[in-house]
Amino acid sequence: MPVFSRIVDTLDATEASFVSVAQSFNTATSMGRLLLNMLLAFAQFEREVTAERIRDKIADSKRRGLWMGGQVPLDAEDQ
Repeated sequence: MPVFSRIVDTLDATEASFVSVAQSFNTATSMGRLLLNMLLAFAQFEREVTAERIRDKIADSKRRGLWMGGQVPLDAEDQ
């Protein structure tokens, strides 16, 4: 999100605008800016929710004693 915002700010500084061909928004209009900001906010929200789910899943697996990736550590019986 920050990178795309910087790109849009750079375009604004040069009096250019971002126009999407696939979606119907244009940063030259107020409605286009609103839509762009809403999409960026939802993208950030989705990234944060995904990260929380992954952290929760790893913590739950560790609590249940499951090994999460890599080689299984050796214990006294394996040595």
